[in-house]
Amino acid sequence: MCFEIPICPVLEENVMQKIPKYAYAMAFFSGFFVFLVFLLIRFRSDLSDSQAIGLAIAACSLLSALFAFAWPRALWRWGLWVSSSFWLFLNLVFVSYLLNNQYEWFPAIEALSFAGFASIGAMLGQGVSKYAKRKITGQ
Repeated sequence: MCFEIPICPVLEENVMQKIPKYAYAMAFFSGFFVFLVFLLIRFRSDLSDSQAIGLAIAACSLLSALFAFAWPRALWRWGLWVSSSFWLFLNLVFVSYLLNNQYEWFPAIEALSFAGFASIGAMLGQGVSKYAKRKITGQ
């Protein structure tokens, strides 16, 4: 079975009909790659916690905006797919704090900020996609 990966799916007519399955896997694994790079940057550089977190949030937002630009149908869900590695890891940290009777809320707040800002980035990417499509088609 041979399939074709579109170079710019925004220009296709049926872009709003169906999102290919490989796109979700690409979003998850690109978010996982950002997570690994975040860990390397955090533990190997002189950046503070807030600078490394800000850099990772910006990377997740940009990635989800790119996915939403390419496939605008999923809207904010691209942000959840891209930030899912951060979301899972930080929630596991949060639960481990709770199981040890330590009430540390920072991991949960970080997880919400990753998912929230990535979803906002996806919505902006979808808006840019719709605007570009209107400009190209002249509608």
